[in-house]
Amino acid sequence: MSTVTSEMGVNSDRVVHLAANENLSPGSCPSSSTKDGVRLHGIGLSLASFWHLPRRTHTMPTHTDRQLAADALHRAFLVNFIADLESQELDYTSDSEGDDSDDSDDSMDGSGSSSNSSATSSSSESSSEDSDFMTPAETYVHHMGNLYYKHYMAEQTEMPKTQELMRLLLGEYKDRFPHIFRSYLHIDPDCFDSLVDAIHDDEIFHNNSNNSQMPVDEQVVIVLFRFGHYGNAASLMKVALQFGVGFGTVHLVTT
Repeated sequence: MSTVTSEMGVNSDRVVHLAANENLSPGSCPSSSTKDGVRLHGIGLSLASFWHLPRRTHTMPTHTDRQLAADALHRAFLVNFIADLESQELDYTSDSEGDDSDDSDDSMDGSGSSSNSSATSSSSESSSEDSDFMTPAETYVHHMGNLYYKHYMAEQTEMPKTQELMRLLLGEYKDRFPHIFRSYLHIDPDCFDSLVDAIHDDEIFHNNSNNSQMPVDEQVVIVLFRFGHYGNAASLMKVALQFGVGFGTVHLVTT
């Protein structure tokens, strides 16, 4: 029988063989071993190897509404800038032709000079009117300033959320109702604790910022819940509402 490789890139025959040797059942926690670098601190597959396996993630939109608006302004600026350059070139060409005609008409009488003075005055008035209009660059800067004037484009309203489920999972459900805990996270409480103990010292969970990170066990809860569901149940909104956190927090924790 040919070897089958799963979607995550793991040799399925190898996993089945390991599971058979350890007598594993779904949701159980394997024993401690470092043979072949496959198991680490009784967590099953090496955490380092598992963390770098390719997996399907729910990504955020490529461009926000603000970015799309900024791109549209940038394109409009380029179009207007090019049109302004072409207009200036046409004005320069017409002015050059006008200078040539003026040189040929130097012998004209006073009436011609008066007409030229009136034309000059009219052109100066038109130029003063043109100065009241913004250049394409000024228009671009003005609209970009308005676009980024506020941190959020839309008005922000407080969304009612609760962290009660997180508290129950890490408290009573984990201690007294393991079957409920397992139904949410697809892992036994003891195996969950071993997983948290194995990774909580990793540098990814520590930073030098004044804002401390979310506790590791809460991050693991969010990760296991989202990876254990699919479709709408694994969306940013549903997971964030389940655990009373922000949409961006779910994205940061699970990607």
